[in-house]
Amino acid sequence: MRLLVKLFALPCYICPLCIIGRGFPNSKFAGGMKKFGKICPFCIAYRKIKVIK
Repeated sequence: MRLLVKLFALPCYICPLCIIGRGFPNSKFAGGMKKFGKICPFCIAYRKIKVIK
């Protein structure tokens, strides 16, 4: 199960849009990415990995 979550988190880790959203957390773009991240399975897995660490 944990390996599957890590595999799903990988696209979010290398996604340029996600990287920009994480790099500038107070921007309007990051606000849009946070809304999108609630439905994106890759972003959800990335958040789970960050909580596990």
